[in-house]
Amino acid sequence: MKNKVLSFLFLYFLLFQILPGQKLEFRKITMEEGLSHNSVLCLLEDHDGIMWIGTRGGLNKYNGIETQVYEYSLNDSLSLSNNHVNCLFETSKQELWIGTANGLNRYLPTKDGFNSFFVATDSTGISNRYVKCITETEKGEILVGTSNGLNLYSPESNSFEHLFIKEPPTYSNNIISLFADDEGRIWVGTKGGLYLMA
Repeated sequence: MKNKVLSFLFLYFLLFQILPGQKLEFRKITMEEGLSHNSVLCLLEDHDGIMWIGTRGGLNKYNGIETQVYEYSLNDSLSLSNNHVNCLFETSKQELWIGTANGLNRYLPTKDGFNSFFVATDSTGISNRYVKCITETEKGEILVGTSNGLNLYSPESNSFEHLFIKEPPTYSNNIISLFADDEGRIWVGTKGGLYLMA
């Protein structure tokens, strides 16, 4: 019992005496320092330690020294599909995927550009242009959540399967978040509730 009391007292002093005395300092990084937009929507550090920063005005790649900005360009087939970057995800094969307000993108390091996927009713594209979240299945497939449905990308066939939650409310297909847990299950957060993919 004495050890439990001493442990409790130690934790109490550690949490309530030391931590409040710490001062956290923040340094704002702005467009003046190379950021493409001040509204940052997502962040990711890749396997090489590169910081990827998704904003409302393009994708930023920061290597610790300088920032490179990727933006949509009408005349460039390897450009980002849209400047509004909603989400970033790196796969187990170290591929970077980018979800935007108009399409899904896969970064091509050898070309320093992007392979873009747009809305299509067949397996060549995604079910909705507004990509909100991305994760990976145990089989290495890419699962993409949009404003209208899920999209399962098979790297082997380079194709998508469109998946929809069949029960009401209809806004259950407005996918907000995805999470692959340690047991291989996929959790799907929607505007209509939480679902577990079987």
